Order: sequence, then structure tokens, then C-alpha cells
Amino acid sequence: MTDAQKKALFDKLVREIMRDIHSHERRSIERALKLLNELRRDVIVLMAESGASQFTMSVYRQIKAAIEYRIDDFERELTTSFNKNLSRAFDLGTEMVEKPSIEALQTPIIGISRQPVQVAAAFSAELISSLSIATKEAINRVLRRAVLGVLPISDAIKSVGRSLTSAGPFKSLALRAETIVRTEVLRIFSIAAHARMQASAKAAQDLGWVLLREWSTAKDRRVRGNKSSDQFSHILAHGQFRRVDQPFDIPILLKGIPTGFEQLSYPRDPKGSAANTINCRCAALPRIFRASEAERVLAQSLLAA
Repeated sequence: MTDAQKKALFDKLVREIMRDIHSHERRSIERALKLLNELRRDVIVLMAESGASQFTMSVYRQIKAAIEYRIDDFERELTTSFNKNLSRAFDLGTEMVEKPSIEALQTPIIGISRQPVQVAAAFSAELISSLSIATKEAINRVLRRAVLGVLPISDAIKSVGRSLTSAGPFKSLALRAETIVRTEVLRIFSIAAHARMQASAKAAQDLGWVLLREWSTAKDRRVRGNKSSDQFSHILAHGQFRRVDQPFDIPILLKGIPTGFEQLSYPRDPKGSAANTINCRCAALPRIFRASEAERVLAQSLLAA
């Protein structure tokens, strides 16, 4: 399969996932409900294990409460006419995007948002090469649990490592497993967050606000662009502002000199090259402005690029 075919296939999968999310089809909700019930049982088992610290138990209780809250909402939706207004109840993880007010932006929200649940359930890591169908299914099961925070990343890496039979281009199975888990878990959240921002841009506009996105790096020496061998510079992309429907411009480097751009809709965009997306730790952060201020911010950002 060529790179173009892989990208076309991945684009198709993402479109199907997004259509599934926004249509609120019954089978999607039933699948998510089944997954959440399984996760609730897993959390109860973890809480029953001895030796957990007070902090860990507190985290488990929060996760369990968030899952049970979400289960109640899913069950209510299954018995209603699927009123679209209920969708906001499933998206506490991205409430700050949908509610453009100072109070909302300053309020921490604990919960498991609907989008990662559904994207994780439907996600298929087609860009991971040289894997059998059984291996991909095993990895997807691990990713579903990891993206919801029930399975610790370290345990997810071990589980994926046990499913792999080849290190591929990496030095070891362990390194490949770590790369797969970290990249794909973050990719799932990127896809989900982008979907919410697309859905929320119009709502923000109706309230007199403009929703922009800002590219933000991890701000350390590992960020792309620090090494002379890097093919892309995320450092130079740091601070870029774009509308929700505008791609970010990621500088392409030749011996450290920018020579062009690769456009990504969000960090770890599957349309991007492997060198630009694998192990990326950047984020597209929602920023809310009044219309006049948004135009000024966008103009400055586009000039800087």
C-alpha cells in the first residue's frame, strides 16, 4: 500500500468516525456503553487490590465516578429520541471549548469526554506497518483502555510489546511498543479534540466569540527543531494561531534551514509524514477571542509564519 493510499484510507476512517460521533447512532452508544461498563468493572477490581496509596485510590474513585456518570447519560440517551442537546452532557472533557466565558475557562473539569470514548472504540492504527490483523486488534484493545486512563501507560506499553513480533525500524520491541502507545493514544485525543472544536466554532461565533487554536510544544530540548538532523521544526510552529478549519504550517528543514511547510490540521494528524507526527508531544489549544482581537491575532501569526 502506497503512502497516498494509506493517507486516503486513514482519511476515510477518520471521516467515518466523525460521522459516527455526530450522528449519535444507537450502535455507537451501545458500543460505548458496553466499553464503559467493562471499564467500571476494571476500576472496581483495581480499587479492591491492596497496597494502593491514598492518592491512587482518590484517582480511582474519580475515574469510577466519571465512568458511572457517563454510563447514566448513555442509558438515558438510549431511552430518548436522541435529542442533540444532550451531546453537551457527554463532553465534559472539552467543555471549555464549547462554553466561551471567562468563568468556564477558569473552571477545571474532571471527566471522560464522549469523543475519546467513541474514537477509541472505532480507531484502527492503519499507519502502523507490518502488523497482522490480530495484532492490530490487540493493540486497539489496549489503546481503548489507555486513552480512558484506566490502563496506565506503562502497562499499556508492556501489553503492546507482548503483541509485537518485530521491532521494525526501532532498536527493540520495547521501544517500538512505547512509540506506538504514546503516539496513538495522543493521536486519538487529537482527533477527538479537533472534532469538538469543529462542532464548537459555530456556537462560539453565535455568542460573539471566535474560537482559534494555538500550536503549543512541550517546551523542552526534545521538541523537533532542536537538532540539526531534524526534518521539521515544531519550535518554529510554537505559538501559531489558526482558525479551526485552517491547517498549521510546520516548517520543513534542510540542514536546519526552513525550506517549506507541511500542513497539519492538528498535532499527529494522520495525513502528516511519520517524521512529523510519530512521538509528537505538541497540542492544539483552544483560545477564545472577541472578533476584532481574533483578526489581529491571526494576522500577526500569519505574518510570523
